[in-house]
Amino acid sequence: MTLLLTLIAIALIAAAIGLLYAKWRGEGLPAFALGLAVPLAWAFLFVSAALWMRAYTPDFGLSVGFLFFMSLPLIIIGWQGYRGWKSAAPARERRERDAAEPTASPGKGLRITARLLSCLIAAPLTGMAMGLLAWAYMPGHGSTRYAWAVFFFTMSFAVALIVAVAAQRPWRATGLIVATGAAASALVSLPILNGSV
Repeated sequence: MTLLLTLIAIALIAAAIGLLYAKWRGEGLPAFALGLAVPLAWAFLFVSAALWMRAYTPDFGLSVGFLFFMSLPLIIIGWQGYRGWKSAAPARERRERDAAEPTASPGKGLRITARLLSCLIAAPLTGMAMGLLAWAYMPGHGSTRYAWAVFFFTMSFAVALIVAVAAQRPWRATGLIVATGAAASALVSLPILNGSV
């Protein structure tokens, strides 16, 4: 049963990555399906995470599931890179020529700074705050609350990273991530402030 759940979970991850890739390319799917590609991919990922937790323990299953989710796109990236490397010599020459005459993009350094702050500081802290929130408020035994804390940490950390990297306005995304982490931290601190801990 564990092997079957694992294979289904991996197939769902591959399907989600395929849908996201097709949406990114804007081709390979019918027009009505392109609009549903992103929500359907997220649904596949959530079902896959549940299957990983069911097949193994929640902490081990989610960790391995996220490892698969992060590793499988490297195949597409490697394939695209190899294909582009073999067939894009003129494009490389054009890029090298353009690099000799750089044109400064206004605000590019600030956008990079916002993404770095989000990915290296805000997203991990928000993930930790969400994990502590689950630990503080989820019902059940300590081990159950620990499993929920791991789940909330990994999911919110991953979502915050995706929001940070994909945002067209990275400072807004940074603000949203920081506000989410601050709200979670405030909720975690309530029992301490009330003296109920």
